[in-house]
Amino acid sequence: MPMKKWMLGLATAMLAAPAWSQDSVGEAAGGEGAPPVPRPAVMAPLAVRSTLLDVARAGDRLVAVGTRGHILLSADGRDWQQVASPVGRMLTRVRFTGAQRGWAVGHDAAILRTQDGGATWTLQHFDGRRGKPLYDINFTDERNGFAVGSYGQYYVTTDGGDTWNAAAFPFTELGMHLNAIVRLNDGSLLIAGERGVAAHSTDGGRSWRQLQTPYSGSFFGALPLGERGAVIYGMRGNIYRVADLAACPAVNPAELEEWDLRETVPDPAKVAAMGWRHLDNPVKESLFGGAWLSDREAVLVGVNGVIRRVDAASGQVAAVPSPADEILSTAMIFRGRLLGVGRRGVQDLGEIR
Repeated sequence: MPMKKWMLGLATAMLAAPAWSQDSVGEAAGGEGAPPVPRPAVMAPLAVRSTLLDVARAGDRLVAVGTRGHILLSADGRDWQQVASPVGRMLTRVRFTGAQRGWAVGHDAAILRTQDGGATWTLQHFDGRRGKPLYDINFTDERNGFAVGSYGQYYVTTDGGDTWNAAAFPFTELGMHLNAIVRLNDGSLLIAGERGVAAHSTDGGRSWRQLQTPYSGSFFGALPLGERGAVIYGMRGNIYRVADLAACPAVNPAELEEWDLRETVPDPAKVAAMGWRHLDNPVKESLFGGAWLSDREAVLVGVNGVIRRVDAASGQVAAVPSPADEILSTAMIFRGRLLGVGRRGVQDLGEIR
């Protein structure tokens, strides 16, 4: 099924920034020779129905982010209230490290922090000159964090997010979009990105190994699995299960160019030799986000409102009836119901039995 033009701009898909996301409320001139100054987001009565890219739990509260810098809060998943945002640029990800402390990232390398559960936000980093979006953020502890994004952007903080500095990522020269940075259950880190990029760190991000992967399309996200594994998903509905990322073979740095030109490996034996297993998903809509339903079952969502239920133990992928017909960027379980966010804002997707 053809992908809609809107998907090309979906920040979760990490492909490109569409014209409609570069709105006029984004920044103001800071004077001749000075960097652009971000303008705050406009308070919009219908923000809950605008394009939203991510949603996270902050204690008993939900926080969603999306186009034009919109940030929305809800106590029950039904009624949402917009709060002030210091930037009017699209926000692509929101994560919380506790009930009160959270982070959001977005276009123009914007990094926002909240210390009161999402009620108020401060801008910690912004680069309006380059205009490149960040796609994800994560922390290994209270002081050390990472933000990743388009064209290999890789920012590091060592002071709890007070300051962020661009750092040399071993694979930045590839110029690939880094779409997700996920903390696995053993504390190690996984970066997943464009054209089959997958990198693993077991020392808190000080060093990285680029892993051999069987897919040359984009990975859009991952969910931690077991102690050292993950379910990794992305373009054209591809879903992979990896039991132990630390045991996967790495790409030889001398062969990076050849690796980048590789084709998808169709031979199951070769896929297995890499430590990966491809899960059969007959429908080819791209998958952008999801959540665990239990310690073995996950739900993934994507293009045209598709919902897929994944049994990580058996490897089976099943279709779930969806009331949505527009792109869903991610979903989560809240009070027994599946909530999704995407092109039409927040949607109640019903119970998952």
